[in-house]
Amino acid sequence: MICQQKRPHFLVEDAALAVDVGAFTRAGIFDLGDVAGTVSVAENSMAFAVQHRGEEGPLVRLACTVETGGARRQVRAVIPIVTTKQRIGSRRWWACPSCARRVQVLYLAPGAEEMCCRVCGRLIHRSAAEHTYRNRPPHLRRWVQGQLNG
Repeated sequence: MICQQKRPHFLVEDAALAVDVGAFTRAGIFDLGDVAGTVSVAENSMAFAVQHRGEEGPLVRLACTVETGGARRQVRAVIPIVTTKQRIGSRRWWACPSCARRVQVLYLAPGAEEMCCRVCGRLIHRSAAEHTYRNRPPHLRRWVQGQLNG
């Protein structure tokens, strides 16, 4: 089904801030128990606090200042941590504060007030933006149109 409502998409690189759960995992932050400190993400220094035994389960509290459109603003987020078991050990994910989707990276999308996943922030990668329906060869356009019409 094709979405009839056209809302603008933004590119991932347009996001003011991207926080990867892998950076926290590689730094060993989750293995230290309840801990607080700072971590650098791109040009931003971010204060964090990891809480393993909260009412909602394990979570991270983030606070940083970002510059968007020439204005600086304070961003605060409470992000739940989701763990999935694997053959050896486990893997940690962020749970999107907007939709609870399990994601690797959370973004501060243009115009957004809080951190969210790519879907909630209407963010797409540059390669996806370059490969639109109109850029496809004519035989693929006809095939796609046939699939959509029936």
